[in-house]
Amino acid sequence: MGEAFGKWELVRRLAAGGMGEVFLARPKGSDADAAFVLKRVLPHLKTDQELRTLFLQEAGLAARLVHPHVARIHELGDVDGQWFLVMEYVDGKDVDRALGLAREKQLPVPLGVVTRLIADAAGALDAAHTATDPQGRKLGIVHGDVSPTNLLVSTAGKLKLIDFGIARTKQQALADDSKALRGKYPYLAPEQVNDEDTDARADQFSLGAVAWELLTQRRLFEAESDVETLDLVAECTVAPPRRFRPEVPEALDKLVLRMLAREPGKRFASCAEVAQALEEVSLANGWPSTHEAVAAWLSTLVAAPLESTRRAKALSRAVAEPSAPFVGRAKELAELVALVHSGAQVVTLVGPSGRGGSRLASQAVRR
Repeated sequence: MGEAFGKWELVRRLAAGGMGEVFLARPKGSDADAAFVLKRVLPHLKTDQELRTLFLQEAGLAARLVHPHVARIHELGDVDGQWFLVMEYVDGKDVDRALGLAREKQLPVPLGVVTRLIADAAGALDAAHTATDPQGRKLGIVHGDVSPTNLLVSTAGKLKLIDFGIARTKQQALADDSKALRGKYPYLAPEQVNDEDTDARADQFSLGAVAWELLTQRRLFEAESDVETLDLVAECTVAPPRRFRPEVPEALDKLVLRMLAREPGKRFASCAEVAQALEEVSLANGWPSTHEAVAAWLSTLVAAPLESTRRAKALSRAVAEPSAPFVGRAKELAELVALVHSGAQVVTLVGPSGRGGSRLASQAVRR
């Protein structure tokens, strides 16, 4: 049993930061698998009115967005003054972690997977940008923190946009005279850095930075310090993705560069247009741009590397460290390593005992 928190059971902590904690949770007394995420402020911050406002704002805005690619907010409340919200649990990885695994395996992200992920995220953002209040008036929500860590990908290949904690409506933006930068610096739009008027097209730019990173497996704007990173964003010099990945077709190259235009007026008019353009590029190139393709890609990144790592650790534990240097038999060692690299799961060494078979296997494992 996990920790009891009101009517919820906190099964496992997923993350923690300076202001709050995130848990895998389920209703108290339930035998069902945990299918919710509970996010709560830290106890010593429960009297912080600004944090309380952010919580109320996040839940209020996200609750208005009923969209297949926006993580649903199920509940907002407090337990002994400690504020929390409950949202759906997405079993999978965020885009940042998936990209990290892809880099580790030196595998490019399939172009159809890129277009599927970005099109789904664009659809989620368009739902936020066009959301209305009960009277039908457009709220003008700007997410403000579109980044790889806020895009979750389920094992079924479905993308979910999360974290509306710093999102603001048009009315809130007009009333806010704070000059503080919100969002992750490498994914900000130039107008955010330059303290210019900001609207939904800033989210489009941030999503463009994610698309550029998925295509190139490089960070678009990154420097040794935050100040230098912000300078790069303000300058907004963007290299075409094709420079780093020649197989990117010109149409996709131009699409991403348009999302990343320095002037907001040169970007797409809406994220809905972005999604439509991505679908057209995928169709024209015959890419498998489906949720099934995304699921297969994620499975390749997650399952295979972990299993390989387990096998390698088990082999390393099973083979003793040699007591003396390994000399000679270079040809046999090269052949053995080549067999393993070619995908062989089991290699049997045959010969009389005492001829160094165990040491040869040990060296192959270490290679």
